Amino acid sequence: CLVNSRLSRDQIIPENQLLFDVLREKPRGPGFLEVLPTDACNHACGWCFTSRTRSANSIEPGRLSTELEHFKADGGSSVLFSGGGEPLLYKPLLVATPEFGGRTVLQWLAANDMWGALITHGGLLERFVENNASALGSLAFVRVSLDASNPAEHAVRHAAGTKEFDAILRGISLLSACRGDAPVPAIGLSFVVDPGARMNCSPDALERLGALASSIGADFVQLKHVHTRDATAADRVMVALSRELPDAGVQWWVHRYSSVPAQSLCKVPTLAQVLRSDAKRSPCCHLQGLALPSPDAYEVHGCTSPVCRYQSMDGVLSEIRSAGDAYLLALRRLRESIERHGFHPYRLFPSAPDLARPAA
Repeated sequence: CLVNSRLSRDQIIPENQLLFDVLREKPRGPGFLEVLPTDACNHACGWCFTSRTRSANSIEPGRLSTELEHFKADGGSSVLFSGGGEPLLYKPLLVATPEFGGRTVLQWLAANDMWGALITHGGLLERFVENNASALGSLAFVRVSLDASNPAEHAVRHAAGTKEFDAILRGISLLSACRGDAPVPAIGLSFVVDPGARMNCSPDALERLGALASSIGADFVQLKHVHTRDATAADRVMVALSRELPDAGVQWWVHRYSSVPAQSLCKVPTLAQVLRSDAKRSPCCHLQGLALPSPDAYEVHGCTSPVCRYQSMDGVLSEIRSAGDAYLLALRRLRESIERHGFHPYRLFPSAPDLARPAA
């Protein structure tokens, strides 16, 4: 049921950032930066783990400009705007500002031959698209955290106004129309799965999600389990869910619930890091309270996160030193994908999940 003409399953693998670096000169610093520009959010989702540590912080536009200049100088190529809070509440993403030379941040990235991406709740997406129309070709993907299939569900789950759902759909439809037949930006919808609340995990619910995504021009639907300490049970749910996916003309991403392995050395920050709203860098979005060891030492010890979206990528980084089988297989898959499908900027981003593959 992984059927879609726009995206290739082989291109959406977490190792793509690493493998792309193999095919070109390795940058001096990380090639991917996830920016959490503000902690502010006008939705109040009950499962949001960042809400417990939310503050009024927003990175000063001048400081963000400086950080992105340094990132570019070190060979960085890809910037994802996420939360934290809601990134589109951050003014420089919506309107031109003097700190970015009279451009929006996305327009600045486009002018510097860099890729952008966006994870948003979508309430301000329509305005974002209108104000960034000239730079949408530099936007690799937009993923909207929708979590519901109708206005009533959305109003309850996001603690948002009843008109917000329709505004989000208008923004997604406008983005799809502006993109036309271009391969980017890819458009995705994200839905939290919570079996205890019977949320987005029944066959009927999946049918509704797939139909909604297809009707508004989305390319993929991501399903991810609500945060829990019981990783084994959560992963069992996600694998079982992958057997129920309808063929809706979109690509399904079933996010496996991977906990941090017993070995506590993570090498991913050598390639991907987070810039927080206080303008400090962290290894990943789950470890915002943990600073990087030093400007030149990126490996992180002692991770305590209950879930890890980079586990597969970290495994390949371990394999690379001995040219192990996992690394060689992933490299072959990437090269075949490039030959078959041409360039696709998903391989610039390590934020795609592992795909759940039921046992034969």
